[in-house]
Amino acid sequence: MMHPSQRIDFSDNQPLSDFLFKNDIHDYEASPVGEDMAPRRYYRLTTKGRSAPLILCISPGDHDVAAHPGHLIVNTVKLSELLAVHSVRVPTIYDADANQGFVLLEDFGDTRFDQAIAQDKITPLDAYVLAADTSQKLQQITEIDALPDYYQSHVHKARGRIVEWYLPVLLKQPTSRADAAAFLKLWDDVESALPPQRQVFSHVDFHLMNLMYLADEEGADQCGVLDFQGAMRAPYAYDLVNLLGDARRLVAPEIKADILSRFTAEMSAADKTNFENHYSVLSAQFHGRCIGQFVQLAFMGKPQYLQYVPIVLQQLKNDMDAPILAPIKVWLDAHGMDFTQPLCLDIQADRQYVESLLA
Repeated sequence: MMHPSQRIDFSDNQPLSDFLFKNDIHDYEASPVGEDMAPRRYYRLTTKGRSAPLILCISPGDHDVAAHPGHLIVNTVKLSELLAVHSVRVPTIYDADANQGFVLLEDFGDTRFDQAIAQDKITPLDAYVLAADTSQKLQQITEIDALPDYYQSHVHKARGRIVEWYLPVLLKQPTSRADAAAFLKLWDDVESALPPQRQVFSHVDFHLMNLMYLADEEGADQCGVLDFQGAMRAPYAYDLVNLLGDARRLVAPEIKADILSRFTAEMSAADKTNFENHYSVLSAQFHGRCIGQFVQLAFMGKPQYLQYVPIVLQQLKNDMDAPILAPIKVWLDAHGMDFTQPLCLDIQADRQYVESLLA
């Protein structure tokens, strides 16, 4: 039962009212169902005359300066159609207004994969196997030439967030531009030493909280995929890094080993070594980006993500064991990185250390 205080009234938003009216949605109740790091909001609409609820997404319009380059509504619609053609279970989009920032879509319910595990609806191993199978289905999509290139994207450019946002508040001193540039140059050197890895369709944010458990479906269709609008053409290992190196939880080592063995079982020794090196590099970059982003979000009014810093810090520490990352670890150690010291962030007092980034 929806609590009255959760009900949202959109009557003062004329463009949205017109959008809903156009879709024959007149008498409804709306309740929030979640948000994410991007400036999007989701609401469940329970409408008289419809047997099933709908989900309404409200975001900045595609031409709004606040629109995230990887989250445009036009991309959401195109990718939804592409994924459905390839039998990936994604929500049906009933209507979308890219200029206004409205999307009306199928409701996949309330049970994410992490919640299904917690409620004993699925075992952790079965959940990760199903997720990994879905990842492999995504990687079989061949229409990837028009997708953004990971190595030219905002995601790859954010490798420096750990030294731009995390180190300053850890050490209570700003990072110099020279140090930030040197850190990125070091990453360039590490990457250039690697043989290229096969590029595939990559979800880019592939983790349990973006996967919905659809108990009434069968087989692979039990895995409903959300938040795919930022998809890119990325290295083969990227989505696995997101899944198994989840910034919000530590995956059991035996599950991680099982999934990785499935992906590498038919590789030659050389290909497996290349895969493992790419995985290590992408994992360290991912965790370094996340730990910086969580601090950045705290300064932007979303301190709830700081709860994940200890998890990401542990994963980044583990990443540093890879021989290929020795130059990165040496640099971080020399510049004061401490993987054991808890982060003590004071939003007001520590603002001085990242002031130039907030301008």
